[in-house]
Amino acid sequence: MSAGARAMRRLSTRLLSALELPDSEAGVVPAIGAALERVRGRPVRLHAVPFPPGIASGLWIDRATHDVIAYERHTDLEHQLVIIGHEIWHMFEEHDGAPTAHGPAASR
Repeated sequence: MSAGARAMRRLSTRLLSALELPDSEAGVVPAIGAALERVRGRPVRLHAVPFPPGIASGLWIDRATHDVIAYERHTDLEHQLVIIGHEIWHMFEEHDGAPTAHGPAASR
């Protein structure tokens, strides 16, 4: 197993141990946000927003006092969870979010 895969497994274990399972599908994203806050030790705001076609479908913003994850509103919950997970990985790997020479990585 690669170092990246091991790091991802450790992160998923930490997040799952902090996750309180919701009673309904509507509670899944808020439950993930609450688990992130417990693990991260600071507020995390998750926002479903419409993204223009052909660009990224998610965004993590590291603010001075809190984190923001914006994810595509106009897709199904499973896809939203993939987007949120992708942004969580950026958050914990402390990526700076700088665009690449080929555009935002999440749009590829």
